[in-house]
Amino acid sequence: MAYTTPDKIRKILGIDEETDAPDEVLNTFINDAAKVIIRRLSVRVINEVPEAGYKTDNTEWYCLQDFIADINGDGIVDKNDIKVYKWESLGDESTKTEVTVVSLNPLSGRILLTEPITSNYSITVDYSYYMNQIDWDIIDLAAAYYAAKMWVERELMLVPSTVRIGRVTTKNYDVWNVCNQEFERTMHLLLESPMDKVSYEKMVKHARGSTMKEEVTGAE
Repeated sequence: MAYTTPDKIRKILGIDEETDAPDEVLNTFINDAAKVIIRRLSVRVINEVPEAGYKTDNTEWYCLQDFIADINGDGIVDKNDIKVYKWESLGDESTKTEVTVVSLNPLSGRILLTEPITSNYSITVDYSYYMNQIDWDIIDLAAAYYAAKMWVERELMLVPSTVRIGRVTTKNYDVWNVCNQEFERTMHLLLESPMDKVSYEKMVKHARGSTMKEEVTGAE
């Protein structure tokens, strides 16, 4: 499920679908807003060598960082938020091959793979993690304001900054400024509290659009 909805953006802007704000346009802005929010809220990990698990077939591995982040903007932390690679020669990109992930337990960092990583290969993982508590309702609002700001840029920045109608002068940038200020305000709220295990478990189990029950239940 996306971080926000076109209806919420139209409500912020005070417009309806007939005023050149159809879902397909706003959904593009929602995707862009998600990328910005993810970048602001998470720390990227590249080429981490994970810890081997307890399964003897070498299909079980563990991420080293806690609080794995959603990086594809669907509001769920799952196997689609990590990439696993095996290397014939670690550091030589020409020997790097992606390995399919069966499941990820975000609470423990446990990864299950479709194939074993034998001793003649090295393994690395790419993912991101949170340092601050995540509130999906606030993220929803932040995404809506950012997408609204982008709509204003698309629709109003091509006309003069002020428009005079009779004796009344209005500023087209006022709406953009309000959206930008509200976006920054909501992002500040998300950066106030450090992440902890209790908050992370609550976030994962009440993921936006899913309970994550299938991948969390029963995993080590």
